Amino acid sequence: MTIRRDPQVPNNIFELERHEKFGDYACAYKDELTSRYENLDVIYIPYFPIDIDLAFFQSMTFPAEAKKIGTRNGLENKMFIRNGNKIEIDRNHVLVRLFPDVSLACYVHEQICSVNGQIRDAMRALFPRYLSIRQGNITWRLTETVNEGLHVDGFFGGQPTPPAVKGREQRIKLFINIDSEPRRWWTSYPLPELLKRHRHHFADGVPDDVDQLTHQISRSPWMQEIPHHEIDFPTLAAVTGEAQGIPHAIRYGRRVIVAEFLCSSKDMIVPGKHVQAALRQWLTEADIKLVSSEQYIKKLTADGLI
Repeated sequence: MTIRRDPQVPNNIFELERHEKFGDYACAYKDELTSRYENLDVIYIPYFPIDIDLAFFQSMTFPAEAKKIGTRNGLENKMFIRNGNKIEIDRNHVLVRLFPDVSLACYVHEQICSVNGQIRDAMRALFPRYLSIRQGNITWRLTETVNEGLHVDGFFGGQPTPPAVKGREQRIKLFINIDSEPRRWWTSYPLPELLKRHRHHFADGVPDDVDQLTHQISRSPWMQEIPHHEIDFPTLAAVTGEAQGIPHAIRYGRRVIVAEFLCSSKDMIVPGKHVQAALRQWLTEADIKLVSSEQYIKKLTADGLI
């Protein structure tokens, strides 16, 4: 593992001591991991102890159209169906479409289901305060990525976050490198610091909506010029962090598992640190004016960002 820290960027990378079991990480750090996560630290896990056939997956590459294939695409769906008295392979299963050899498709399926189950157990152990934690999407990204730009995660394409979900859930995101080569990752100023240092880019104001803000930030050319830390994390190392509050980018990587989980924001140690809950205060501290979502959409549309 190599970390190259830029002195212009706050040192918000928290490196864990290596442990061989998730329970040992839980005993060593208790609620500190949750607290660090809510403080917008990047948590570096030097060894993520999952049982996986690494040699098998390191020999495999998914096609570009399956770059972010995950559980929402049916990866864990049952492979077999009953047709009357016959048990048949489900030819519509996503893995059967990727691997016409049924035995190969079944082995990939068994491995993915096993590893995903281990990740689910790990997240409950590492974040015990998040009692309502549930799986969002677990993607198996076995496709090369090169020189991705710095961005913060956003949803809804620049439109306002729907009221039914706005600020309701805390999102936990995890990246596990399963390639034989280190995965090169960049990260930069946490969102409140980014707003302070680059307030001049928001002179027209922004709404109190994190998805609209992150949409603009991620599409702004100046984001690619800001200082950043660099993390090269090796096979079976992992990083986790609030991807809506921490700029990040994959500069090089070929095989990674990306797991997203959700829990009620009420489970947080400090619910007020939820990115959406804290945004208004961050904007005030950065001296950035608030505007309505409607005004904002008109501006983004005029600038070609929507």
